Amino acid sequence: MWQKLKQIDIYKLEKARIQLINAIRLVCAAPRSYLKDSDDNRRDWLIWDVETSSIVSREFGMQEKISVTLDIEQFVLSIYGPNGHIEHLVLSGLTYPMAFGWMKIKLDTFHLNGEEFNDESVYSIAHTLGVDDEMNVTDQNVFSDLVIYFSNAYHSFIQLKNELNIHGKLLINPENLNLVLTPEGDENVFSFGFSPGDNVYLEPYFYIQLEKVDEKILHQLAKTIGIWNNKNWNGLVFLASEFLTLDPDHEKIRVMDFFKKNYWRLK
Repeated sequence: MWQKLKQIDIYKLEKARIQLINAIRLVCAAPRSYLKDSDDNRRDWLIWDVETSSIVSREFGMQEKISVTLDIEQFVLSIYGPNGHIEHLVLSGLTYPMAFGWMKIKLDTFHLNGEEFNDESVYSIAHTLGVDDEMNVTDQNVFSDLVIYFSNAYHSFIQLKNELNIHGKLLINPENLNLVLTPEGDENVFSFGFSPGDNVYLEPYFYIQLEKVDEKILHQLAKTIGIWNNKNWNGLVFLASEFLTLDPDHEKIRVMDFFKKNYWRLK
């Protein structure tokens, strides 16, 4: 189901992204802290839960299966365990160190050593909040609009998986909040994605990232939909301003055409 999208002010969107990416550090840090023996280099990548409009960690824990979530719209951090054991924290008005300390204390109640909770990672984010900066919902409408973008992207990628018979994982990269469908198999040289914007493209966009580019692919791309990008990675970008219309069905058609037509050109 595709819900009508809105054009988001790029300055308000940037402020919202900074808040969300900083908050997500607390979600992805949990599986990274307690799944140290895992050989999955994406164990801290996250899942979009379309039912709750939340970003969810993979399960972790020895005695109990535990997950951490961030409700984007409500800006609430939660820890879920078995037998209805749930802890919630409203992030608005708190500093990052305060929320980090809450996580350490509450994880102890889930039979984990809170002292092992560590938010160090292999990546760095562009705008880390200062120790005295409050976390907050900078604009409720923007946070609500992002929920619709993520939900539309999620449903679109599930449909693409089914229609194109793509086998792969649909995960959120905690470094930039990109929702990425990465096909399985060595024969695949691309991934599909949705981004809530970044410092290169300031508005939300869908994209196809290519792992390698040859002359045949470049020839095919001359007839394609979207913007060709080869500055920081090779791929195609379809900006929200290019596919937003007054008709939600038309929006979906344009986005699906972007993926399907380019998919067959790149095969």
